[in-house]
Amino acid sequence: MSLFYLDASALVKRYVHEPGSTWVRTLIDNPANVILISAISLVEVAAAIAICVRTAKLRPRQGRMAYEEFSDEVDKGVYQLWQVTQPLIEQAAELTQRYPLKGYDAVQVASGLQLAQHLATQKVTVTFVSGDKQALDAADAEGLPVENPFEHTDFNSPPGRKP
Repeated sequence: MSLFYLDASALVKRYVHEPGSTWVRTLIDNPANVILISAISLVEVAAAIAICVRTAKLRPRQGRMAYEEFSDEVDKGVYQLWQVTQPLIEQAAELTQRYPLKGYDAVQVASGLQLAQHLATQKVTVTFVSGDKQALDAADAEGLPVENPFEHTDFNSPPGRKP
């Protein structure tokens, strides 16, 4: 079993076709993987899909279908949700002082770090997956294993291996 924490920039690739989408879909669809996401990803992915409709990357019907698929998968438990708490927000605020992170990106990194700390007691590691360079750099600097879907645009590249 492998654990992956996906931030919204990685998760949206399951619902909107872009570079790295096939790799993300393979990662999520693999029953040997556990996929964890922050509760804020519910808002971030919904907003990203809506932006794709507004910018004509998706037709309105495609956007509705993408959003409904995402909502259904959340409801069915495809993802394990990591809750946003006051200590997590405080940790995210601290991260913004060390790294050039936007607000929600800092919350995503803090979520991955908090999750990794929680799992360390069970001697389990989690890989932080993001398409955002600043988030990846911060997570890496904080000691998390990281993966970038943009490095897996070769559709035959298995998760956990760089082409």
